[in-house]
Amino acid sequence: MSGGRPLLSYISGQECLQTRELWEEVFCEDTEQFTDYYFGVKAPENEGFVLKGEEGLRAMLFLTPEKMQVFEEKVSSAYIVGVATRKEWRHRGYMAQLLQQSFHLMYEREVPFVFLMPASPAIYEPFAFRYIYDRPIWEAESLQMEKMEVLGPAYVGKIAAFSEKVLQKTAPVHICRDAAYDRVLFKEIEAQNGQVLGYLENGGLEGICLYTCEEGEADIQEVLAMPHSEEKFVTRGKEKKPCIMARIVHLPAFLGLLRTKNAEEGFSFVLQVEDDRIEKNCGSFLCCVSDRGCAVSDFDGQNDDVSYFWKGTVAELTERVFGYERADADGEHWQKEALWERLRLLNPVWINEIV
Repeated sequence: MSGGRPLLSYISGQECLQTRELWEEVFCEDTEQFTDYYFGVKAPENEGFVLKGEEGLRAMLFLTPEKMQVFEEKVSSAYIVGVATRKEWRHRGYMAQLLQQSFHLMYEREVPFVFLMPASPAIYEPFAFRYIYDRPIWEAESLQMEKMEVLGPAYVGKIAAFSEKVLQKTAPVHICRDAAYDRVLFKEIEAQNGQVLGYLENGGLEGICLYTCEEGEADIQEVLAMPHSEEKFVTRGKEKKPCIMARIVHLPAFLGLLRTKNAEEGFSFVLQVEDDRIEKNCGSFLCCVSDRGCAVSDFDGQNDDVSYFWKGTVAELTERVFGYERADADGEHWQKEALWERLRLLNPVWINEIV
């Protein structure tokens, strides 16, 4: 095995296709059909970073650009995928280098936050990633196939419009759906030996179900339905699975998404934030918030109209603003803190995309 310090490089588009060998080595559980789909459809749209030595590729990280709907706003974000290091080069801090470079790139673009689906949360917690979304689990064996219709290309755009209609009411923080999203969706479900199924009632679309059957194992990736329609064709389990972790990147842009919960008179608060990965996020920030927006500036300690003062890490702030439930050491839920009770938190979240 050759030694030496690896070269860190930015890649995008067709350059991402050169990583397939490492992808197949590390993500060996993926079927050949799904890998073909990923490198034929998704990878060419990505950017990312790689570490190369004289002997070849050692580690990689992809950034899939995503447009997020956050209540009334559309926000640029990135889905971190394909984080992989060749076995013989692990435990050398390569992943940390790739993540750090990604943070710098996203900060320069003023991206509020990035997200990922962790193989293990312990890997990403030191980088201030925290869970923001638990995925529902639907019972595949409960799906009443006789009530479902296979949706084909004629429904491109219609599925997205229906999904947006449902999500705006139930989970206003989600990846934007449009016709382009639907076209990729059909290819992804086909790569998993599945179908996009629709529940039609009274002549209209009342529910959709993304059904897959890779290697003979049936699974339901997502169900979206109008109120009281889901229970007519599938059963949702009582348990949820922690699924998506997020990390604040450009703190001022992230804080700018805050709004008051009610149409009340605005107020000001100060956040003193610590971030050991992104130095520019460290400091005290004055936030002047209303139901129309949040103006963010550096705090000089001279404002007498501050209603609240909060101090914590960027990871703790992620949990607060996304409203992800957890209890403190005394068993009390932190949402009871007065500041977070008055703000419209960034939830419910809905992110079921695989890659």
